[in-house]
Parts: sequence; structure tokens; C-alpha cells
Amino acid sequence: MKKSIVAFGEIMLRLTPPDKGSIKNTDSFCAYYGGSESNVLVALSSMGNSTKFVSQVSDNDLGEAAIKHLNSYKVDTSLVKKSGENLGMYFLEEGFGDRSSKVIYSRKNASITHLEENDFDFDEVFLDCEIFHISGISFALSESVKRLCFRLLKEAKKRNVKVSFDFNYRSKLWSCDEARKVFLDVVPYADIVFCSEKDINTFLDTDLALYFEKYPGTEYLVVREREIISLDMHKVKAVIYTSQGKVTNIKQKEFSVLERIGSGDAFAAGVLNSLRKNPNNMEEALEFGIGCFVLKHTVKGDVFSMSENEICSYIDNSLKDVAR
Repeated sequence: MKKSIVAFGEIMLRLTPPDKGSIKNTDSFCAYYGGSESNVLVALSSMGNSTKFVSQVSDNDLGEAAIKHLNSYKVDTSLVKKSGENLGMYFLEEGFGDRSSKVIYSRKNASITHLEENDFDFDEVFLDCEIFHISGISFALSESVKRLCFRLLKEAKKRNVKVSFDFNYRSKLWSCDEARKVFLDVVPYADIVFCSEKDINTFLDTDLALYFEKYPGTEYLVVREREIISLDMHKVKAVIYTSQGKVTNIKQKEFSVLERIGSGDAFAAGVLNSLRKNPNNMEEALEFGIGCFVLKHTVKGDVFSMSENEICSYIDNSLKDVAR
């Protein structure tokens, strides 16, 4: 049986006014399903990986639609529970010209927030699991979910499952101080860490140069930085640092932006996809991750579902634009 990548997190319904309209003036919305960890699994599944999602959705048609969304990308949802009436939602107003994008959350009292620490069979969760992925968003959902997240980390490490952690700080969910207290305890569990240099300085009370002195258990530190030139034109650069002192980087790449949501999840999925196949080839992992990141900006909706062949074809055709 193929080893799987398991993730825990919230999947939500996203509602967006069409044609970059404003929320208060629209009379219709485009609907999408997504969430950081589930987006990572959709991308990985589309690349040919075996994936499994651990979560809880509402026990109604919205929850069924969220599960159907994941199943359409061959994500295993056998461990997605159904309970309650509320599926988390968020409204995205896409920016245009000088008007910035805006997000309004409607996720309080969502079904997933009522999960408790012992609601899952951990032997079942981690059966044939190679990598467990989670983001900082999940720790902010509720106190009981935070306890469950830490239990998942402990159970993963007990079974020698590699842990992938993406900071994914959301200021509308909790404060920097609240997140810092949690992240300081989370990072020691992580084998693969996705963050920005600002994340390290803000949440870990250290800096990039001293990171591995404080967190020697991290195998790969993946640092990605975005520069916003305008709403529809960005730059990206990324670096992988290893506990053995190896540093691999890709210099800035400029790209156009149709849709920004989910791009960090696509990047994480691309890096994980490459590292699990070639753990010593960080250059390939970065190149593939950046390819996924850039391509996600050309796709509407939260998820990135291009195949590995499609991504490689893009990379092969754009190598002249990648300085390595």
C-alpha cells in the first residue's frame, strides 16, 4: 500500500462576488470550498500522492458538499466526521486597482470547533502515514481543537511520522502573543517547517541565523518571501535550510496574479511532493514548489489541482526565467 500524507484542519465554504465586485454591493456570489490543510491535500492528491483528511463538517448538505469536493480530487475522507449545523464560511472581496482585498470570516461555532482531544482513533489516523501536515490556523479554532492538535503531534512523533508545519498566522483569528505561545511549543515537533523570516522573528523569539541552535530537530526549514509590486504583479523567492547546514535558494521570480488564495498551500504541497521522493534534492523541491506557487495564481478558487506532468511542463518551459 502507498504511504499516505495525512492532514488535520478545517474546510470552509468561500463566497466571492463575481468580477471583483464588493461584498456590500453584490447580489450574487461565486462559491468555492477550501481550507489550508485540505488545499494542500488536494494539490498532493492531484500530483499522484495518497492523501487522507481528518476533520469535522456540518451534518447537512453543506458538509456533504465539502466532502464531495474533496472526494472529487481523490482525497480520503473516511475520517471526516459529520456533526452540528454550522460549516465555517468566509467572504472574500477581491481587490482591484487601489482597492485592497478583504476577508470576512463566519466561522465561530463551526462544527470543527467542537472536536475534543479523544474524538479520533489515532492508530487509524496514522495507519500507513508517512507525513502529517498541519498549519497554525487549526490551533486557533478553539481550546478543545488546540488540545487535539497537540495530541495529533504527539501521536505522530510516537509513531515516527514526519510532521510538516506551516505557520499560516491569521490575525483575525488570534493575536501575535496568543500565537507565539502556541508556536513555541509546536515547532519542536516539526520535521519540515514552512514560514517567512518575519514569522521566525515574530513568533519564535529568535532569528534565522540562530534557528537551528534553538530547534535542532527541524530537518528542513522552508522560507518563502513574497514581494507585492501591485495587486496583479508579485515577486517570490524561497530558500530551504537544512539541519546539516545546507542552503538552497531560488532567486526572485516575477509573476502575474489572477487569484492569490491557496498559493502558499500549493507551494507547500509542491515542496512536500518533491522532498518525499528525493529528500536530498532541495533545488528540485524549491523549483517544483515555486512552480506550483506561481501556477496557483493563474487558477480561480482555493485549490490547485494540476498534475505533476503539467507542473513539470511549465517548469521546463520557464527555466530561462528562473535564476538558480
